Amino acid sequence: MAARPVLLMLLAAACLVAPEPPTALPVTPAPLLSVPALIRVAPDPGAFVEVDLPLTVTAAMTLLAAEVDCSCLVVLTPLPLALMPGRAAALRLRVAGVLPGMHSVRLATTGAPAQVEVQVIGEGLGQGGDLLDTLLAEARLARCTAWFVIHDLRGQVRNCGCSAGSLGGIDHLAALPAACRTRGPDVATRFVLSGEVEVAEVRSATDERGSATRASTGITAALAPYGWATDARIVVADQVDAHLDAPGVVAVIPRGGEAPNHARVVVPLASGGMVAEVLLVDAAGVIRGRRRLPIDATLPAEPAILAHFAEPPTLRLDAAADPSASCRDCHAADHASWSLSRHARAWQSLKPADHGESCARCHTTALPAVAPAPPRLAPGVHCQACHTGADAHATARRRGDPLPTTGANDCRTCHDAKHHPGFDRAQAWSVMVHGAR
Repeated sequence: MAARPVLLMLLAAACLVAPEPPTALPVTPAPLLSVPALIRVAPDPGAFVEVDLPLTVTAAMTLLAAEVDCSCLVVLTPLPLALMPGRAAALRLRVAGVLPGMHSVRLATTGAPAQVEVQVIGEGLGQGGDLLDTLLAEARLARCTAWFVIHDLRGQVRNCGCSAGSLGGIDHLAALPAACRTRGPDVATRFVLSGEVEVAEVRSATDERGSATRASTGITAALAPYGWATDARIVVADQVDAHLDAPGVVAVIPRGGEAPNHARVVVPLASGGMVAEVLLVDAAGVIRGRRRLPIDATLPAEPAILAHFAEPPTLRLDAAADPSASCRDCHAADHASWSLSRHARAWQSLKPADHGESCARCHTTALPAVAPAPPRLAPGVHCQACHTGADAHATARRRGDPLPTTGANDCRTCHDAKHHPGFDRAQAWSVMVHGAR
């Protein structure tokens, strides 16, 4: 009996010295950068507007870089930019009225990244193919030489984003002189590369699959056989006034700052080969008219020039792969419908300039990885691209196991506002409806 009090005393002592349950550490929220998801601007055709993008942070951070996907957008705010909670801050953008549509601005900070979509609303400059015919007719009527000036190409070889709705591309520039000879054989033309033509620094291109770094040089030499050249009569200068009356000068392009209002002063609307400034110059070297030509998909292209700028392969395409074949035995009607669809020909629908990593994400289908080989892609959008778990489902069915697929990807993953702004989910499904049995 005497042992019980002793045992109770020992238990009480143990409770006094027992460690307390661990206290949960306070959770510090990650610093966030808040920006509007979408802003809309409506610049006049051939002009630009400046807009302020408001920036709000929950903790101090620095905006390190702002990457745009098209030269129609220019970041004017000097970076890096210190951001503080409770202090108003904004990123100023210049948006050109060249091509209506969606553009992206990616913000890199010392905290969390952010992205803004900029929607350009309006008519824009119009289609390059139609405008080319118009300006050649004007040059013919005025008996002038049409000078096509591309300013500050800066090593830009690819078009800005998806070719279906983009500007630029060295393949379009290479084809432009021949197109002019065909459409206006009696019109004198010159094709001038001004400002910085070659790349001055390495440019980084980032997408959902990672980051690739590339630089493009040798552009002047590659375009020379097609008719492009530099010309001393197009002057790029800091001090514009010193060249306005110089003999032989046709036009002066300001390198920066305020530009005087003078007949010879030309201020390019966009750089990177997106828009050609077209000058109608008479026999005396006087500019009699000015037009702007968007370098877009309505103009012809010369894909052969892209061979000069082949990038290291970043994807492994298996042209013989046919993953949808595993679905055909059980879903013959659906497979036949898919075979006639644009999904089946998604890779073939791309232009050669778009056979890269970012476009492959939506125009191919990932194949099951087999270590240690690198991941492979099948050309086209197969059943497995939309139906998650389709490979496991097909394997199970062959064993007699009714394992269902695990779901379906959202169509907007690829048919997003940038690449397919007019996408109607209900209408698209009515065209490709399947599986209703």
